[in-house]
Amino acid sequence: MHELLSANKPTNNNGWLFESRICPGTHITLRAADLLFRGAVESCNLAHKGFSTHWTRRTFITRLWEAGVDLHTIQLLTGHKDPKALVRYIEADPNRITKALALL
Repeated sequence: MHELLSANKPTNNNGWLFESRICPGTHITLRAADLLFRGAVESCNLAHKGFSTHWTRRTFITRLWEAGVDLHTIQLLTGHKDPKALVRYIEADPNRITKALALL
């Protein structure tokens, strides 16, 4: 997968990690990023695992929450306007629930 991603490194100093091939000087679109990601997942024979760009977003948010980052900071990092929408991305950890109940 690394080879597929590194093949898209910018060759200029415009600041974009993934420059658009269609509109040089700008970034690739979300759709193009999704297609690149799906292609990389398929080439690694991992399509059956359910990886997607949405999965990476959910994992990013959940890992921040598990590391103790507050919701407001996560909201700023992800660009969520509504905290209720953000909370839906956090996956419930049964161990965390058990530990919370043990505090009582």
